[in-house]
Amino acid sequence: MKSIHEGDDKIKEAKLQTFTSQFEVLKMNDEEDIVGYMVKFNGIINSIQGLGENIEDKVIFKYILWSLSSKFDAKVSTIEEAKDLNTLTLDEMHGTLTSYEMRIGKSKIDDKEVIFRATKSLKPKAYLDEEDTSEYEEYKFFFETQKRTTQV
Repeated sequence: MKSIHEGDDKIKEAKLQTFTSQFEVLKMNDEEDIVGYMVKFNGIINSIQGLGENIEDKVIFKYILWSLSSKFDAKVSTIEEAKDLNTLTLDEMHGTLTSYEMRIGKSKIDDKEVIFRATKSLKPKAYLDEEDTSEYEEYKFFFETQKRTTQV
């Protein structure tokens, strides 16, 4: 039964090489959330360990921190400086990264909400006096700038 599931030594070695290369090149996309990324990462780790290869937690943590998108750079620095990777658990790291992502995601929502409120209160240009036109253009410029930066 074991040989059917794992295959012979050549097949096992080929699978191990495939999963190891996936592990080494895995990088988080900017659009990806931490939960989805950790599921993908854990899937590869479980596949490697299922083939009998042991990877130390310390190595796993370093790969996770290295492979996160740039939006996590500040948190990665904090974890590297404040936490001992020898005693850190995967659950702690996952929780820390998830709470950080929620915090930075909340600030983006708040920025969009402020922009929405500011633009919602604007009068249509047709109803403005000549002196109000410059204020309208200022808000319009601000809104367009914020819209472009949130799309990047």
